[in-house]
Amino acid sequence: MQLPLAFSDRAAIEEVSIDLWIDVFDAVGWPSSLAGKRDVLAYDDIVSGLPNDELSDPLLQALEALHSLGSEEGREAIVTAMQDRAADILPAGNGDREFALQFFVAQRKDASLADVFARAQIEVQERGSQRRYNEFMGKEARSIKNLNRRKEALRERILEFCGKSDLGDHVHVEAIEDDGICTFRILRSHRMQKPLAVVPGHSARATIQFRPVHDDGIRYDAAVGRLRIAARAATIIDFYREVLGQVLFDDGAFFDGDPVCSLKVLQERGRQVLDHEIYGIGRVRMTECLWERGDRELFHIRSNDCFRSMEELSLPLSEGTLIQAKLKCEVTGKSTRPVTVNVRIPSRIEVSQKIHEQLIDRFLDATGIRNVAASASTISLWTLYPWRHPANTWRSLFGAETDKLVQEQVLLIRP
Repeated sequence: MQLPLAFSDRAAIEEVSIDLWIDVFDAVGWPSSLAGKRDVLAYDDIVSGLPNDELSDPLLQALEALHSLGSEEGREAIVTAMQDRAADILPAGNGDREFALQFFVAQRKDASLADVFARAQIEVQERGSQRRYNEFMGKEARSIKNLNRRKEALRERILEFCGKSDLGDHVHVEAIEDDGICTFRILRSHRMQKPLAVVPGHSARATIQFRPVHDDGIRYDAAVGRLRIAARAATIIDFYREVLGQVLFDDGAFFDGDPVCSLKVLQERGRQVLDHEIYGIGRVRMTECLWERGDRELFHIRSNDCFRSMEELSLPLSEGTLIQAKLKCEVTGKSTRPVTVNVRIPSRIEVSQKIHEQLIDRFLDATGIRNVAASASTISLWTLYPWRHPANTWRSLFGAETDKLVQEQVLLIRP
């Protein structure tokens, strides 16, 4: 299996010492691109090598531990589970990322720690650690030319944005193109933090001032013209969407194409949409949804089976729009915990377990929830009767002309 985009986080990789990475690779096996580099291993080798390797299951599990347990919450879950099992605590003094990987290596050698590892992962998953990304379609499928020059232009634009938005002055951009898929890794400073802390060598409490570094991942698929943005801060997504259109294709509105996500198929065909033939995924249920009727009248449904609840309530689904759906997917493998997928039109997708991101992509594509634009043959002015719908529905019919129709009061869309 190749490296999921969710794990392409250089900031996380650099928070772990090279010596510990060597211990990890010694424990799970060295990737082919890093074979023979044990004595000269560097962060650049890890960052550039892993995306091109066919990764083993143990190495993917190590990366999953790094991201799911390599946080303050993850460390607390590990320590709590170890105390419950009366196990020895790992040496103190390391950061959260290093602590998680140390623990991963240790539990591979100690069966008693393997149970602690499973308990800690379940605890973190129960708290709802999710992978969120937004996807946008370009006006057309177009390849990127002069990638290196455009990468530098992108860095300058992001640096300018960070300066104006009080996000600091550190921006590092990497770009990799492979078979029509271009991946950008953007390491940038974020808003100033001043936590209360105890500095080593001093007993007094004091505030320390620093800017955290965020690693934002962006992937562009030239074959279909689809852009995926996985940013730590939701407030920067619209900026990325516009600036990437400007820098890559000289058009700030390039990624204002058709919506990537549509829940209309669920509205029209019901639960039979969730009957699929995707290998690796079992039963799928819709356990939560938001249905918007006419002018901002929202119905929030939460149930073991939302379709059954909607039938019992006799909701006139044709008079409204499903704007959000939470799907619970059973997956095959060592873990029996289901994957929760939250889809919000027109572009947001959340996956509860990062390692299953590619599997969920295949499911959403196969069911028609992802990357399916509404066509004029199925949607018309007459099929939208009684004409009380949110703006996104009208935009699927009139496209770029929607704003003009609103300005001329042909369409009246209430706030």
